[in-house]
Amino acid sequence: MGLIASLPQIDQHPSSVFVMHEKSEKFIPMHAHKKGQLSYVEGGIAYITVGSQVYVIPARHFFWVPKGLKHTLRIGHSGTILHSLYYYSHDDNKHPFYTTLGIYPAPEMLIQMLKYTERWDGRHVSRKDKNFEFLIA
Repeated sequence: MGLIASLPQIDQHPSSVFVMHEKSEKFIPMHAHKKGQLSYVEGGIAYITVGSQVYVIPARHFFWVPKGLKHTLRIGHSGTILHSLYYYSHDDNKHPFYTTLGIYPAPEMLIQMLKYTERWDGRHVSRKDKNFEFLIA
């Protein structure tokens, strides 16, 4: 299932982490979710639009979209893989990282951790799952 079809599922379980990995050239129209989005762009670039601002996310970078922020996402190349984790919101207002759109170089450890989550693609991972501690680390 692709990201556009999965948008309603992201917020379906408020206290879980939703895992999504997708390879494609795609435009995801304006949307928002109740969870914060941590995504890593592999093998190409992506563009995120918030209001009238367009941000470029180069390869080997990750970005954070805070909960509730309306945005569009365009993935520019069919070989690009978007690795995304959608995190429940608990106390996001306690640190500015979680309330602000951000684009950051991806350290190798984060890249490997995100790739490891491919085994849970399309699933919600919650406290009852043994993988939950890995995802919240």
